[in-house]
Amino acid sequence: MQQSASSETYDANGIAKGKGDGIGVASHDKGAFWAVAFGSDFMWRMPIGFVFRASGDYLPAVDAWTDDYLLRGDTSLEIPLIEWLSFKIRALDEYDNSPAEGTDRNRFTFTGLLSLTL
Repeated sequence: MQQSASSETYDANGIAKGKGDGIGVASHDKGAFWAVAFGSDFMWRMPIGFVFRASGDYLPAVDAWTDDYLLRGDTSLEIPLIEWLSFKIRALDEYDNSPAEGTDRNRFTFTGLLSLTL
């Protein structure tokens, strides 16, 4: 079960309210594991049409909160170019304090894309 607000409202500055800051608990249908997630989302629609988004998550193992966890941070900026075309840049950072053998603890991804609205 994941708990979060289902609707977004905006204040006078275009900042989203009523979204994020949730706690969720999930279980595998075979009872293989339990997971807990803590996170928050933020979105700001700027007056010039830009959209800034940021989120952060802490995903610990239920039986080892400080010894086995994943931290994830995601930030993006969407820039409208013309009515039907926009450019988006995104940075995603994931830190796993107990990664699989042969993999890095930290993974950083930076992407850019063009988006068409038809």
